Parts: sequence; structure tokens; C-alpha cells
Amino acid sequence: MAKKKIVILETDQEQCQQLISSLEQEGYESFVYQDVPQLMKNILLFHKSLTAIFINISAAPFGAVELCNSIRNLDELKHIPILLLAD
Repeated sequence: MAKKKIVILETDQEQCQQLISSLEQEGYESFVYQDVPQLMKNILLFHKSLTAIFINISAAPFGAVELCNSIRNLDELKHIPILLLAD
């Protein structure tokens, strides 16, 4: 069975490693991006097998709400849950 995939936008390495470790224990495969352009460029690659998107609000310089709206406006991703994380 294929692992469920989660995309993460996070700039803090320590928090990122903790999150990845927890997700791996639950059977998820994580793909981490440290900036919004990189995330948006690659997120569509996983849309068919994507389980969730985690966004650290401090990693979205123009605003997490705007990023969520951008993701929601993509037909391929509008059904994917988005979790906002705060430091």
C-alpha cells in the first residue's frame, strides 16, 4: 500500500524534523518546502495522492490566508485539507 503524502511549508528545521518524525510513525510520507514559490511549483505533482497540506503561518511571508486561498482556487487541490501551524 502506498504511503499517504503530506506537503509541509516550514522554515524551522527543528520543528520540521519533529513533525516529519511524528508523521512517519503514523505512516505518512512528508515533502517539505521552505518557501511559497517552491511549494506552489511542486504541490501539483502530488495532488492525486495528497492527504493534507501543513502550512506554518510564519513561513508564508505574504500571508497564510492568501496562500490558502491560492491553493483553494486550484481545482486539483480544493478538496485537500489545509492545516495552519503556529510557532
